[in-house]
Amino acid sequence: MTKVKTKDTFMISPLLLLLPILTIGLSIMGFKSVYCMLTGVIAGSLISIFTQGIEVFDLIKYIVFGYKVNTGSTLVNNILLGGGIYQMLTVVF
Repeated sequence: MTKVKTKDTFMISPLLLLLPILTIGLSIMGFKSVYCMLTGVIAGSLISIFTQGIEVFDLIKYIVFGYKVNTGSTLVNNILLGGGIYQMLTVVF
C-alpha cells in the first residue's frame, strides 16, 4: 500500500451528502431496509464511478473485499478501512 493524500485521492463535495440523505429518507418513508441499502449501494457505486473516477473492476473488488488505503494518518485510515462482503460472510459463517 502506498501513502496517499486524502484531498489528492478523493473528490469531496457537499453534493455527496445527497447519498446518505437519500438512504435515510427512503428509510424514514417506510421502505424496507433491503431496498434502502440496495439503493445506497447502487447510487454510491454510480457516484464512485462518475465523480471519484474509480474503475468498475476496482469497485467490485472494493465491494467484495473491502477498501484499504494508507493516508499517513492512523485515524483517517481507520475511518476509511472497510471490510466488504467477504468479511461480513466470515462473521455469518
